[in-house]
Order: sequence, then structure tokens, then C-alpha cells
Amino acid sequence: MRQTVRMQFKSRALEEDPTKIEAYKSDAVRALSNYMVYKSAQDDKKLQKAMNLNTPGEKKSDKEDDDSR
Repeated sequence: MRQTVRMQFKSRALEEDPTKIEAYKSDAVRALSNYMVYKSAQDDKKLQKAMNLNTPGEKKSDKEDDDSR
């Protein structure tokens, strides 16, 4: 994810339109913020549950799968 943001930021480095620059900055900040939340969720069980993430190697139980439908 970080690599994607970095590539987009570099590809737009020559942009001169101030409006587009501000939009690109906002996009980059939002993407990095989302990345930080995702990385934090890997260590926080409550946040994982809120985001419906599984810890590596952990499978959802059949009951959880049924509840989500």
C-alpha cells in the first residue's frame, strides 16, 4: 500500500495546478492514514474485530460466517 502511494506521489511530482496538488496531497494523507490504521489493527484484537480482520493463521469460525450473512 505504501509503495502504491509512493509511486502515485512520484508520478504526480511535476504537477503545477495548485488545485490538483491539494487533491493529490489529500489522497496521499488519506491513504497513509488508512495504512496506519490497518497496521495498528494487526496488533489490536479489538480493532481487528471492528475491522473484521483475522490474525495471521486464524480462521473465522463457522458461526461467525453465519452471523455475517
